[in-house]
Amino acid sequence: MSPFDQPLVDIHTHILPHLDDGARDEREAERMLRIAVEDGIEVIVATPHAHHTQAERVLRAVEELNALAQAREIPVEILPGQEARLSSDLIAECASGAHLTLNQRGWVLVEWPFTDHWPVEVVERATERLLDADLPLVLAHPERSRVVQHNPDVLEWLVARGVVIQLNASSLTGYEGERAREVSEILLRRRMAHVIASDAHNADRRAPRISFALDIAARLAGEEHAEWMRTIPQALIAGQPVILPVPLTE
Repeated sequence: MSPFDQPLVDIHTHILPHLDDGARDEREAERMLRIAVEDGIEVIVATPHAHHTQAERVLRAVEELNALAQAREIPVEILPGQEARLSSDLIAECASGAHLTLNQRGWVLVEWPFTDHWPVEVVERATERLLDADLPLVLAHPERSRVVQHNPDVLEWLVARGVVIQLNASSLTGYEGERAREVSEILLRRRMAHVIASDAHNADRRAPRISFALDIAARLAGEEHAEWMRTIPQALIAGQPVILPVPLTE
């Protein structure tokens, strides 16, 4: 089976209504589901911000949204997850089940700070503690972090430690800012971007669309790498290990 024959999976969305700054209500969540299906997405991981809601509420909301999709005959499956801020508390929270990994299979979606308030050395030490605790990490949209915008090379050691780098589809259009677009392109050209997700928050400007970004990835990184990127979300939701390519030099 070709990678492009496999289901398209969006591992990072804020599609659950009423839980965080994502979908405002069930009507908007339904619109987002329909947009995702139109884009070819068959599986969506709902990843509300962990600091906004508890795991139990996420699981209930995922069950309710799956029921809505089935009732409205929308052919998409919603899986549970959460997006975490960088914190050593994640180690205990993942161990206890207080934090939901992607599809509850082990991979942890974590974001770095957006601002310069955290020195890069502190960010790296905090991340290293998670890795030393054997948490498999997916780093969400690092192209939006000032730490990475100042120096994309800071991600090299993370890739060497097996951290999966996730770009936002909208970053490749410039929606997240010109520097985020530039960094996204750098990471793709150097094979340091491994998965593209929508980070969808609504049905309008931040909708669940990723296919266009995979086309851009094919142009920047080559068809083979883009096809490989399409397979990575399936491995993540299955809890499987991922072998990452060695970054290229520019």
